[in-house]
Amino acid sequence: MVKRYISFVLVIILNITFLNAQEYKTLDQIKEKNLNEGLLSNEEFFEKAELIIEGKYLDRIGSYDAVGNYDSNDIYTSHRILVQKVFKGDSKLINDTICLIKKGGAIYKKNESGIEETISSYSLDTPDPLRDKGLYIDTQSLSILFFVKSDYPDNHDKTKICPYARFQLLQDKEKASIKFMDFNLWFKNDSYFGKITGLNALIFNNREELYEYMVRFKGITIPESKAQKPLYETKTQ
Repeated sequence: MVKRYISFVLVIILNITFLNAQEYKTLDQIKEKNLNEGLLSNEEFFEKAELIIEGKYLDRIGSYDAVGNYDSNDIYTSHRILVQKVFKGDSKLINDTICLIKKGGAIYKKNESGIEETISSYSLDTPDPLRDKGLYIDTQSLSILFFVKSDYPDNHDKTKICPYARFQLLQDKEKASIKFMDFNLWFKNDSYFGKITGLNALIFNNREELYEYMVRFKGITIPESKAQKPLYETKTQ
């Protein structure tokens, strides 16, 4: 009886595993999907970025109208990012705050009746029209982010311009970063939750593996920790 019960349970487990496996995608399939959706290659992220940092999202400063005419096409949103490590770019930014400018957002305008109306650049048929649809930066975990200097217009109200160095994302897409995860799960439905993961199917078990990959690219510097010398020397391709 016990053997029959164990066999029955094993059959159920195997069936569930097989069904779930049909939803899994190989890393090559994920990479191909990302490229088809316009995500830059991993090489392009490291080569084209002017600033590559490890940092943490602090908060959203707010959306603004760059022209002052309440046109949804002229709305931008500024965010504060805390820089903890600099892998490429100005090392003076370590432990400093930078301003991330993203196109899009929502502002408010009072109509003739004195009632505030929302002017949003986001589609109203989305579950949350006020939420940015590009790269999501978690406030609870670290990310490696890829920036270029912002060429977006500033707030037309000069008294409200972000006081920090202003950058924009090299590419504002969902997978356009490398994230440090706090837990391990199998990958399913286009997502992989490993220790360090991001861009086009990059997965690392620890910082050493990540750094070994990063120093393949020109201009990358692995910051020296207080306890040790740099783990790797910068190499050229």
